[in-house]
Amino acid sequence: MSEAVIGFDDLAEIILEKVEELLELLFSNSLDSALDNITRTMIRRSYEKFSSSRAVAEDLKISQSNASPLRPPK
Repeated sequence: MSEAVIGFDDLAEIILEKVEELLELLFSNSLDSALDNITRTMIRRSYEKFSSSRAVAEDLKISQSNASPLRPPK
């Protein structure tokens, strides 16, 4: 099967990931906490699409020096 095709087995994982992200946002007890959760989600998604800090910086409209230390652990 092509990697571009989402199979039935992939749906549960994708849905669970999205639900977890929403729950983090819903149960944030402060604006700072909610913004931190959104920031981490955007960074993680960008690093999933682009493997280099340069591409992530361009995607998120931040400097490369700011993008490098934001790389999530593997």
